[in-house]
This record gives sequence, structure tokens and C-alpha cells, in this order.
Amino acid sequence: NRQTFYYHFKDIYDLLEWIFANEVVEKIEKETTIETWQENFKYVLDYMLKNKKFIIKTYNSLSRKTLLDFLFNQYNTIFIEIVNDLSKNYNITKENKIFIANFYKYGFAGVIENWIINNMKENHILIGLGGTGGKVLKAFRKRLYQEYNDDERAKLPIAFLYVDSSTEEMMPGDKTWYVLGKNAQFTANEFVNVKGVDIKSILANPKNYPGLKGLIGDGEVMAKTIGEVGAAAAQKRRAGRILFGSSVENYKNALLGAYNRVNKITHAERTNIYIFTGLAGGTGSGSIIDVISQTRMMPQFQDMLSMDGKTGTSIVVNAMVPEITPPGKSDAGKYHANGYAALQELNALLSGNFKPYDVSGLHERMELDKVRKVADGLILYSNAN
Repeated sequence: NRQTFYYHFKDIYDLLEWIFANEVVEKIEKETTIETWQENFKYVLDYMLKNKKFIIKTYNSLSRKTLLDFLFNQYNTIFIEIVNDLSKNYNITKENKIFIANFYKYGFAGVIENWIINNMKENHILIGLGGTGGKVLKAFRKRLYQEYNDDERAKLPIAFLYVDSSTEEMMPGDKTWYVLGKNAQFTANEFVNVKGVDIKSILANPKNYPGLKGLIGDGEVMAKTIGEVGAAAAQKRRAGRILFGSSVENYKNALLGAYNRVNKITHAERTNIYIFTGLAGGTGSGSIIDVISQTRMMPQFQDMLSMDGKTGTSIVVNAMVPEITPPGKSDAGKYHANGYAALQELNALLSGNFKPYDVSGLHERMELDKVRKVADGLILYSNAN
């Protein structure tokens, strides 16, 4: 009752601090190491999700500061430990270590706060282009099977869409997909095979693909320019782009299906689309600008994020740049040239200086003037640590 409450707590804020300290803080402070920080980060998120109503009501009350202080303190504990561990062999001052930890602390806490603002309801769609994009999605997918059971996964607003000119990852019975005895492989509606039509057939009958007119030009000349295309897109960007263009409607239908699946769970007004690709091959490097622009111009994704982040669609591209030394026999002669060409096109597209051909055939060029920006970010990464 009211009287006994004050025997134990000064006020409601004191009670909240006690709840957070006993249910979360104790575990984090005891077990944070460089090996366990990701698990501890997930522990905080899982706690918030399991106590969703409590967290949202706390945030929307006068107790908001107590909740945010809780987040800041937990991520500070996590990141200070990481920075200290990783900087053991470097001459970094204590002040700089604190600065680095604060940078990540406020970044992560800001993302989580935005999640709370949206009532912990957002759609997430992961798109993988080509071999590299497929491997990234595969790793994500298998991790979900490790962390969640069937019922829990069914409630996650996360959809996958794998786009490739190779069906290697879709071979039935592939044991590399099994996690804890379960097959985590993509389903048929999560895969778009852009090599469903032979490129020779496309170039021999370009009139059947009006959206590719600007790309192909003279089909006979283009066929000689591209040459023989064997496995996948054979590290040829033009081939990758033409193959995607010939399958663009299949892509948009599959993406709409992915959106409908996650939105059925959340009924959210915000969608986050993450595009993963490598820039050295033919499929991902060749199709990336069309995937970005065609995705943004779909009616479901044309609205940019609102100023408060509650509504609209965020599109972020994560692209792996070619390794300095290509692995094994992966360089078919265009490895680094593909990366350079793709970066030039991405730079022009995201700066508003490039309007790609509309491979869907609705317009000659993509009408990107209708949107404020075609993508919200481009993150480049490499295999170098």
C-alpha cells in the first residue's frame, strides 16, 4: 500500500531504478566482456521487448529521463569494456577512450529511443544482391534460427529477399543451411532468380523488353560486347544489370510480398530496407542502382522518413568494396574495375546527378525528382580490419 511503498522507495523514480538495477544491471555488470557484449546488448533489447507496455508507458511519462539514463548507463558499461579491451596494445588516453565509448553509447541509445517512439513497431526488410549479399542474408537468417524458436521467429517483423543470377544457395538439402536440426534456407517467395530468362534470348529479342531499350541499344552489338555469359552474370556488370531489368517485375512483386508479410505483424508506419551487396561481381555491382531506384519509387516506399522518424521508409545500402587481393580464383578480369564503376554510379545516383534508365518501361528515365532522396545512406566496408 501507499505507506509500505515509502518504507522502501523515495518515489516512483526510485522504484524504476530498483527494477532496472535488479532485472538488468546486475547481469550486465557481472558478465560484460569482449566475447559477451553482443549477448548483453541483446539481453537489454529482449528485456525491453518482453516488458514492452511497461517501457513505452515509462517513456511517455514523467519518468522518461529515468529510462534514458538506464539505457545510457548500460551501453556505457558495455562499450567502455569493449574499448578498454581493444585498446590494450595502443597508446590511447583515458579521455579518448571515454569519447569513443560515448560515441557508440549515444548512437545505440538514440536508435533504441527511436524504436520506443515508434511503439517498438517497425518493419525490417533485408535484401541481398548476388553472392555477397546472399552470404550476408544467410548469416542473418541462421543467427535468427539460433536465437529464436519457431513461434518467436514468426512474430519478428523481419523479411528476407535474395536476388541472384545463381541458384547455388537454393539447392535442396544444402546442409550448410541447417541450424540445430532445422533448415533455415530461403523459401521460394524469398528468392528472385534474375537468370530465369537467358540473356542471349533477351539480346536476340530486345523489343520484348521495352524497359531495356536504353540499356541494350543494338542487341547484336551488345551481345558481342558482353560476350559469353556462363555461371551467374560471369562478373559482367552489363549482364547483371540486363538480367535484373528483365526480372524487375518479379523483384517488385517479391518485395511487395515481403512488405506485406512484415506489415501484417506490425501494422507499422515505418519501414527500414537494408540492401546488401558486393561491388566486384556482375549481379550485385550491375543491378545495385536499379534496385535502389526501383525500390524507392514503389508507392509503398516513396515517402521519406518523417522528421520524428515515426513514418516513411529508410533505405540504406551496405556495399562491400573489392578486396585488394581477390580471394582464390574469384577475379575474372573485372574485379576491381567493377568496384570502381559501381562506386561512380552510386555517387552520382545518391548526389542527385544521375537518373538511371527505367528498366520497368514505365518511363524512359527514373523520375527521381518526386522523392527528396533516393536512399538514406551508403555504408562501404571491406575485408580489412
